[in-house]
Amino acid sequence: MPTLNDYGWTSTEVHEYAQKFVELAVASNHWVLDVGCAYGAPVVAAIKCGARVIANDLDKRHLQIVLRQIPNELSLNLRIRQGAFPRIKLPAACLSAINCSAVLHFMDGPVVDRSAARMFDLLVPGGKIFLLTMTPFMKPLPGFAEEFERRKSAGERFPGYIDDVYAMMGVQRKDGQRKMSINLFDLDVLSRTFAEAGFIIETAEYAKNINAAMSPDGRGAAALIARKP
Repeated sequence: MPTLNDYGWTSTEVHEYAQKFVELAVASNHWVLDVGCAYGAPVVAAIKCGARVIANDLDKRHLQIVLRQIPNELSLNLRIRQGAFPRIKLPAACLSAINCSAVLHFMDGPVVDRSAARMFDLLVPGGKIFLLTMTPFMKPLPGFAEEFERRKSAGERFPGYIDDVYAMMGVQRKDGQRKMSINLFDLDVLSRTFAEAGFIIETAEYAKNINAAMSPDGRGAAALIARKP
C-alpha cells in the first residue's frame, strides 16, 4: 500500500526478514525498535506475541493507525517515537533488535552513515539489525544499473544516490508532489556501510520474493541481518 506521506509503498504483511525481527523481539527481555514502521505490521505482530516495541515514523497518522491495532491490555508494550531517524531520543544500549524496512533508500549518504552508527549505539551487545532496501536493479530505472556500477568503480561511497528519481524515470510529478531523492544499494555497499559501523554481517542477500514484479532477475530488494559484537 502507498504510505500516507508520499514516501513510497509499504507492506501490510510481515515479510520474511521482518518475521525474523518479530521472532527475536518475542524472545527478548529488551525493547526493540521498528524504524519507519508505516502501518506497523511487524510492530503489531510482535506485540500480540508479547514483545515490547518502540514504533518510529515520520508521520503521526501512521503511528495512530498502529495504536488502533494494539489491544488495550497490551498497550503498555508499545512506545511511540515520531520523527526522523536517527534523531529520535533513546538511551544507548536499550534495544535488542532494530527493524528498518524500506527506509534507508530515502536517506542520503551522510544520514545513512549516521543511522548505522546510531543503530550500533542503541543495541545491546548481541543485538541485531534487520534491513531491507531497494536496489539499482529495478525495472523502472532502465540503464541506472550500469551508471551505478560506473560510479561504484570510480570509488563513490554511495553510487546509488539519485537526486530526482521522477526525472530519471521520465515521470511528471503531480501538482504539489515533492521531488523525491533516493539512495539505492547493492549488497557490497549495504554490507560495507554497516560493517564499518562495527556490525558483524550475518546475512546479506537479494530478497527474491520482494519487489519481484519490479526486478525479473530477483535483485529488486537487498536484505541484511547484522549483529553487534
